[in-house]
Amino acid sequence: MKASNFLLLGGVAAGLYWFVGRKRLATAVRFSIEQVKLVKGKIEFTIGVLNPTNQKATLSAIVSDFFFQGKQVATIEYYQKVTIMPLGKTKITLTVTPKAVGIVSSILSFLTGTASSKITANLKGTATVDGLALPLNINYAA
Repeated sequence: MKASNFLLLGGVAAGLYWFVGRKRLATAVRFSIEQVKLVKGKIEFTIGVLNPTNQKATLSAIVSDFFFQGKQVATIEYYQKVTIMPLGKTKITLTVTPKAVGIVSSILSFLTGTASSKITANLKGTATVDGLALPLNINYAA
């Protein structure tokens, strides 16, 4: 075999190894809501991104709907690059300005007693990690 064939074969093997590693990361990464709090009329919450692989990754976007007590109160658009460290958890703090209609209906549900006394929050959307779009569906209850 010629040297160029070995180089081509080595390049294909390296590309396959890289692709399998990214695919493994996509199936292994997990998201969690660590904390939710109200700050000056805005909802601030911290998301944990857990990476159980040996590879660091880059989260470049989160686009999600935020639900409070089962009602959509905001849409999140987060476009900052964050390095997700290997074998650990990286925390991201998001601040959301809720839609007035969603918050008012949630408060009215509490006041009229039609809502549960349990606080629930949910994020449904997509997170982009290393160029791969991953589904985002995180539930929080307190």
